[in-house]
Amino acid sequence: MKIPVFNPTIRRKDLDAVLTCMVDGKLGGGESVDALIAIVSEKLGHSGGIAVRDPGKGIGLLFRLLCAQEGKREIAVSALAPAWYGDPSALKEADLKLCDVDVKTALLSPESVSERLSEATAAVILTDTLGTVADALDFAAFKLPLIRDVSASFGLTAVDTEQEGGRLLGEDVDYCLLSLEPESMVTGGGGLIITAKSRAQAAKLKRLLSEYSEQTVLSDLNASLAHIQVQTSEAAIHRRKEIFSIYMAAFAQSRKETLSFSHLSDGFYYAFPVLVDVDAAEIIKYASKKGVEIRFAFEKSLLSLFDERACPGALNLKTRCLIFPLYPMLSLEDCKVISRLITTVA
Repeated sequence: MKIPVFNPTIRRKDLDAVLTCMVDGKLGGGESVDALIAIVSEKLGHSGGIAVRDPGKGIGLLFRLLCAQEGKREIAVSALAPAWYGDPSALKEADLKLCDVDVKTALLSPESVSERLSEATAAVILTDTLGTVADALDFAAFKLPLIRDVSASFGLTAVDTEQEGGRLLGEDVDYCLLSLEPESMVTGGGGLIITAKSRAQAAKLKRLLSEYSEQTVLSDLNASLAHIQVQTSEAAIHRRKEIFSIYMAAFAQSRKETLSFSHLSDGFYYAFPVLVDVDAAEIIKYASKKGVEIRFAFEKSLLSLFDERACPGALNLKTRCLIFPLYPMLSLEDCKVISRLITTVA
């Protein structure tokens, strides 16, 4: 059986939580959703938020809030951000301004954002690409609302030499996005959580959500699955770090490159990136024959929706960066197989 590049970390106790929810007949939005929002907000250092079933509709709701001021219509975002940012529901509310990335880290470039800013810019979205933490302080000078997408970094804290234990990911931003889709660090089978740093911002999100139908709200069924995963996120991160160390030891024997992680990170814990200069498609085929699925890291990015030639760094990484499986459900034998593959192709 082939090792998939992503595999949701769903254990028996996760299923027990879902079954309990089903037995109790709690399938709509209710107490489980509220509990999930509360624990996610706490771990991010935020005051509260909302949870919706459809990520595209959810981010569209946030765009509606951010662009409420007349003349503010543009959202600056990494060209390598997830493609669901460009959902029709979202594009009805805002225009995305794709900005280039630092080719060494794949993180949004402050210089590129500065070049794309205008009087119409309403906010900047920072994506923690592949689980490395973007530094919000690099964008503070723009004096715009900052949103951090923690879908690939949830469970981490930002490395901070001045603060023991690190900084919570939401401390330096106004809003956070946590996708609950199957490929995210935390899954509920689908959905999106949006949290806000201030109580006033959280209240605005809730008021706006109240204008939508009840079917927009995440179900208790999905929330119960995600809740147990949030509770066990520290253990999941610990296992991911162990696997990352195994891969890095193998990669040290290679001549290829990997991305650099930011100064607020100490590794990649969502997926393991390798940069290639040869035919990447052939490497993918070779890995498949060895029983391992690998893929282009950014094949499902905004660059797949927009012809954005003003982002050469992002275009370069889109064709060169491959990712290897890195998740808690991998066995030691799986890790050995993947490590050997990394050494071979890299």
